[in-house]
Amino acid sequence: MDYRASQGFNSSLSLQAVAPADRDKLLAWHNKIRCLHQVDELSWSDKLAEFVAHWHQNGAAPGEEDPDRNTGRAMQTLMQPTADNYFWSAEPINTSLAMQVWYAPSQQCAGGPTQFQDGCPTGALTFAAMVWSSVKYFGCAASDKHDPYLLICRYYAGPYREGHDAEVPVMKGFFAEQVFPRRTISCDEECPPAEIQIKDIEAMFNTEAVRFGSKTDKSVTQDESPKL
Repeated sequence: MDYRASQGFNSSLSLQAVAPADRDKLLAWHNKIRCLHQVDELSWSDKLAEFVAHWHQNGAAPGEEDPDRNTGRAMQTLMQPTADNYFWSAEPINTSLAMQVWYAPSQQCAGGPTQFQDGCPTGALTFAAMVWSSVKYFGCAASDKHDPYLLICRYYAGPYREGHDAEVPVMKGFFAEQVFPRRTISCDEECPPAEIQIKDIEAMFNTEAVRFGSKTDKSVTQDESPKL
């Protein structure tokens, strides 16, 4: 299979919010991994999913193309500050594989995913975006046609608060206080769903190397937090 995780992907593909079944899988995977890394669960945001799909296709927030329309500052705040994880494949999107690819760079952390002490600031941005402690919401969009297949998930902690740069996902200089090592105890039962096992999460570690990365928008806004 030809697949990649990356900082970005220029494409004319049409994206739409992921189907409910894929949404549920992505939410379960993310919250399993976040539990293992000792941070709070994420909530799914339909608005973020819509925004990602529209932004990728049009380079603008929904409604921004029409200067006579004001679709609300809430949607514009969903641009930033955020981090995006990209995954594309020559075959239809496999959400479990995407999660494994995004998580696999944690193996590059000093001491591995269970022993690092520095927040793993280099070479593991897709992993960091998934487990950034302050992130509260995420939403994902995907293409439904092969050219190739593309999946994007966007992570959002809320609008920027002056003096709280650590809340910005994947912000340089704050990894140690936002990204924590995985629990070393056997906690598959403590971190639901139990059917997702650590061995499944690590399934990518010994496979052919792929490129990893993350796209981070460090621009900020002080708009009121949108209701997600």
